[in-house]
Amino acid sequence: MENKDANTTAKESIVAVIIPTYNHAHFLKKAIDSLIAQSLKNWEAIIINNYSTDNTVELVQSYQDKRLKLINFNNNGVIAASRNVGLKATNAPYVAFLDSDDFWYADKLEKCVRLLTDDVCDIVCNSEDLIENDKKVDVWHHGPENKATYRSMLIKGNCFSTSAMMLKRELLNNIGFFREDPQFITAEDYDLWLRLIKSGARVKFLNEVLGGHLKYYGSSSSSATTHLNAVKAVVDDHLMKVKTTWPTFTRRICYGLIYYGAGRQLTHQNNFILSWNYFLKSLKQNPFRIKTYAGILLLIKKQLSPKQPS
Repeated sequence: MENKDANTTAKESIVAVIIPTYNHAHFLKKAIDSLIAQSLKNWEAIIINNYSTDNTVELVQSYQDKRLKLINFNNNGVIAASRNVGLKATNAPYVAFLDSDDFWYADKLEKCVRLLTDDVCDIVCNSEDLIENDKKVDVWHHGPENKATYRSMLIKGNCFSTSAMMLKRELLNNIGFFREDPQFITAEDYDLWLRLIKSGARVKFLNEVLGGHLKYYGSSSSSATTHLNAVKAVVDDHLMKVKTTWPTFTRRICYGLIYYGAGRQLTHQNNFILSWNYFLKSLKQNPFRIKTYAGILLLIKKQLSPKQPS
């Protein structure tokens, strides 16, 4: 029997949900189910499948829901390209992003759309449950607004989460979509948020949990290094455009934070040697950042902790 809500057509949709995916059918079902369960029904989902070799296609087709649009697209490892394909496939006035391994609670779309239609803001970002091994381990609050300035985000890093975002489509029409620069891979969202904030977009952080985000720290040290280099590339690109008006030590502060983030990620991966390397690089760039010393203390604690029996 066909879901009666499937009769809502893309033409009537008020919000488009962009879902890039690759071999995530085991996660994607939960993401799609969370969309079907939304209290707001006039949405469409653009699922951009990077030619998965699992049962992704069969899974999407099994829903028989006209609001689900599947596009097979080879992104050559550039997830920004997949998201852009999805954006070009819709004209809905509002856009949300949902990673295929995340999910939303039933009132996510309704509450976020209301803030945008009431013109409270141009971008809304809600809080998320952090999920690890199928269990809630923490709550992730984004922002706050005073950190969502161009200068603060460039120096202190990203304060948004892609799966928690919803924004007015016209913003993207004005500044462009995700940049598909291979150097930005894993940080292309950070670049887009920076450009949106720089354009004057108004942000509202909704201090309410409306979704779940899968928490993990990458499978290898190479993932941490890849992300570090991507964030550095984004920062360098933006600093190049403001270098005549900002102090020369700004880059050192930015780099210090980036190395610190990599050190923390590698600590969680128990890659202690590389973690030490990045913490020391962080201190070399900015020796006055207290959190870096706290990260080093955590690293030492983990190193000295007795190994758990396997």
